[in-house]
Amino acid sequence: MQEDSKNIDTIEKYLHEEMTHEELGNFKDQLKADHQLTSETALMHDLIKGIRKGGELDLEKTLIEVRTKLKKEGFFDQKEAIVKPLKSRQNWLAYAAAIVVLIAATFFFLDLKNQQNIQVAIDSIESQKMPEMVSVLDGLESFGLADDDRERKNSLLNIIELAKEVPIESTKEAFEEHMEYYPRDETAKLLFGIELLNENLPEEAINQLNFLSNKETFQYQNLAKLNLAKAHLIIGEKENMEAAEVIFHSLLLTSDGDYSNLAKRILEKIN
Repeated sequence: MQEDSKNIDTIEKYLHEEMTHEELGNFKDQLKADHQLTSETALMHDLIKGIRKGGELDLEKTLIEVRTKLKKEGFFDQKEAIVKPLKSRQNWLAYAAAIVVLIAATFFFLDLKNQQNIQVAIDSIESQKMPEMVSVLDGLESFGLADDDRERKNSLLNIIELAKEVPIESTKEAFEEHMEYYPRDETAKLLFGIELLNENLPEEAINQLNFLSNKETFQYQNLAKLNLAKAHLIIGEKENMEAAEVIFHSLLLTSDGDYSNLAKRILEKIN
């Protein structure tokens, strides 16, 4: 038992870089000659890494909290185990190894579940099925006798049809040429952003949709917001997730039930 305790103290000193130059040289020689010591050192390294990831220093407290999270998420089917205090350090490494595995499993399981929820949220945002998208397309297809915007509308309709048949690079070129000729065509920017999302280009979609989602006078602002939030969800970085949540909360407050109800369902899913 004293030997085990001595080994643990020495390993901890090594991992925390607290050894003198002479002690470090001697310990490295021991690692080369003693396979058991090498295994214990590797295990201690993994333990420290695992505990830091969990954000806890108290092993027994970490074990209890991790098991509680797993049980809540339905990870366990068996009868709950009894956690007993560690009364000696003789089997310390064995308990530590089990905790590291449990922590790793917890974070993997919870992260996987979160990713699945985010994907469900992304899949639920179908722009083509939103009533406002129908209004956009209907507006392009309707012409009045004195409609002086017919050429612009025809141009957009042609691009929409073109997008069904050609690679995204050709579609991008067509949109860019259209917006060069009609620089104030906000509907074109919206449709371009949605098409970029359909082609899994969320960063480029954000460039098209950011301005529209912040413009209160834009007729289809909520549709722009919804697709902007979707783009952020697809990227999935921390700042993007935060940006998406802010947008969904703003849609939650809108008087349009199609958007507020969808935003509510998505927020429940990703939080």
